Amino acid sequence: MVVKSEPVEQPKPVEPPAVQPAPRETAALYKNHIGLSAGPSNFTKNKDSLELLQQSNPNSQITYTKTSGRFQLFYERDLSSKYTLGLSGEFEKGGGAKWDNNGRTLSVDPKHKVANIYIRRNFGRHFGLYLGGGADMMSLHVVDLGNMAGVGDNVLFKSDVTVPHAEAGVALSAGNFSLRFSLRKILAAESGELTTTVNGSKTRLTIKNGKTLGTKAEGQPLGANEQLYKADLGGTAAAVSLTYSFANW
Repeated sequence: MVVKSEPVEQPKPVEPPAVQPAPRETAALYKNHIGLSAGPSNFTKNKDSLELLQQSNPNSQITYTKTSGRFQLFYERDLSSKYTLGLSGEFEKGGGAKWDNNGRTLSVDPKHKVANIYIRRNFGRHFGLYLGGGADMMSLHVVDLGNMAGVGDNVLFKSDVTVPHAEAGVALSAGNFSLRFSLRKILAAESGELTTTVNGSKTRLTIKNGKTLGTKAEGQPLGANEQLYKADLGGTAAAVSLTYSFANW
């Protein structure tokens, strides 16, 4: 007796699952970043001529405004997953000091513009340490509000100086935002001659007998009891800033 076998149904071929595109890792794809940074800076400066005047005038008082605001535009280039090169331009608003001597005041107002280059070591996508340096281009304004130098009220004496700095910091990142903590050391920043124009002639701000302010025309030698008023703008600044990368490619 012949038994007929039922035909065996062949299994249908299994379609492989469609390959889903990998999630877009924005930070991994973009290597160039342009952004803005802003935040407060607390500055402790070196001693300068103001301290000399206060020591010689015990009833006088110096008021420092240590906190200023930093505003920065930066460009960063990811050299690899571990290293990022950065360039930045910056200016600061605020800071300075005021000397009050028996109701007569002298205002010291430094204006900072900064160029900086740095390298950041990245430990993953959210944490990095950076080290860099650059130049501070400072314009120092000393305003004689109380006619202490004897040439009139609100006379502006000015000096410009460019000095180097070193900076180190920590960056905590999340997407296009980061929070940065930094410490900057301005290495040496003694101002040059502080001058103004009086009756068409350039005039220098001086200290007489280590105690009082005065002036001396440019080109005239200083007396034995005179020295130039100079401000030391060097010191250490601690800062925190919030950054945002608005252009990435």
